[in-house]
Amino acid sequence: MLKILYIPSLNIPVCYWRVENYAMRMVDLKKDVAVNVEYFTDILDIKMAWDDACVGKGDISKEIQTKLRNAFKFFNIIIFQRIQNMPALALIEKLRGEYPSVKIVAELDDSIYEVPLSSPYQWSDQHRWSVEHLHRSDAVICSTEYLKNSVLEVIGEKPVHVAPNCINTKIWNPTGVKKYLRHRESNVYRIGYVGGAAHDEDLRIVYKSILPIIRKHIKFIIRYGGYRPKWLKDHPDIDFKSVAWSMDEYPQQLVNMNIDLALAPLRDSEFNRCKSNLKWIEWSSLNIPLLASNVEPYKKTNGTIFLTENHVEEWRGNIKLFVEGGNHRTGEKFNLRSESLRNYDIKKETRKLVSFLKDII
Repeated sequence: MLKILYIPSLNIPVCYWRVENYAMRMVDLKKDVAVNVEYFTDILDIKMAWDDACVGKGDISKEIQTKLRNAFKFFNIIIFQRIQNMPALALIEKLRGEYPSVKIVAELDDSIYEVPLSSPYQWSDQHRWSVEHLHRSDAVICSTEYLKNSVLEVIGEKPVHVAPNCINTKIWNPTGVKKYLRHRESNVYRIGYVGGAAHDEDLRIVYKSILPIIRKHIKFIIRYGGYRPKWLKDHPDIDFKSVAWSMDEYPQQLVNMNIDLALAPLRDSEFNRCKSNLKWIEWSSLNIPLLASNVEPYKKTNGTIFLTENHVEEWRGNIKLFVEGGNHRTGEKFNLRSESLRNYDIKKETRKLVSFLKDII
């Protein structure tokens, strides 16, 4: 039997997509796989990172080390999400020496070196240890082909598997999703953007594009995981809110925005090229069309997506086509939800991942 342990280290949304979704589907395999996810929540304060607290923190470190040693005794594969502190790498090396048959796999969903342009953080020791983490692992799991190639440039010949982000309908199951693209229920066309913190420069692309055309019959709804950018001025037809949605409520909150068109502006940077087309996967699962930048994460999407170049006039013109054309620009009837679930199938991708993991032991 394949005995797998995931040890997350990143924020909750990343753990949701990269760890929980796949771990939950592995449970369904039953006889073939035993899987567990260890957050060390019985040991750590929520603000503490296990990979920083595992050495030199007294009793807390002792408890983490005991739990890890027991994990090495039982599991034959341990998947560590991106490690950003040297103490954890040193501890893992020590335990690998004691239990050489255990395979160590790195889970990566982001650029190895780059950070967003508007992020307050730059290249640091944390990034350096993340690179070292990849070098010291027996294999790597990542989210896209582009990121895989980026990883291989750094680590050379090593098994790397692409496990794409996928919807798990067991935990992503909001109410009020319509069968096909919504018919306009009022004279107001609602355009939506949802993004995390440190994407100010991406949001600004559509802000500059949409500002001249928003008026009473066009509303721009923004839900942001950070502070309001200084350049985003008050406007009667822009509904901006900073939010901290939990993953339990996240899909329902997207539905509740009641939008006709979702936007995914993204600057063409190395950081963004390493991202996935997650916004398309999310919005399409709700049967809402997405207009996105014609850049790496979106231009290879397997499904119906609308792309635009990152020029103000291009964005504005494409948005106007949607507004003036109603539901979408093609007049076709298509079911985006079906495309999202079929083309990014968590069951199928989980079986592929398990097969990859079996091959490395």
